[in-house]
Amino acid sequence: MQGNLAIDNADSPGDEATMLHLLNDALSQGDRVLMAGRLPPSRSHFMLPDLASRLRATATTATGEPEDDLRATLLLSLLADRQLVVSHSVTEWLWRHLPRTGNALVSAVERLDEAALVRKQPITRALALEMLPDLLTPEE
Repeated sequence: MQGNLAIDNADSPGDEATMLHLLNDALSQGDRVLMAGRLPPSRSHFMLPDLASRLRATATTATGEPEDDLRATLLLSLLADRQLVVSHSVTEWLWRHLPRTGNALVSAVERLDEAALVRKQPITRALALEMLPDLLTPEE
């Protein structure tokens, strides 16, 4: 039966021998392997020549920051995961003024959630302006 394997931080595995064995086993069984890392295999340094060779022979692709639709969905999902009810006008405003990265959205939601909980108040544009000055882009 064909399976799937995902490896994160493939550019810096903790144990190269184990990673090589995983890849060899997946290849022998016809499994699909998805590897993610900050650097492509051609720019990574590996001690095991067999692992370096195997990884250089893989197809690679670069990914960028999420597109607008995905960012909007991520923001709403992060708010929902924390059971935060935020007005549509505030979420739209946040989406337009936060940086175009997933990390910025995660950080903003965490900080807003904590501030709203401590202050026992809803998440508003004023709260965001106060809590996220380092993240928000200026008004045009």
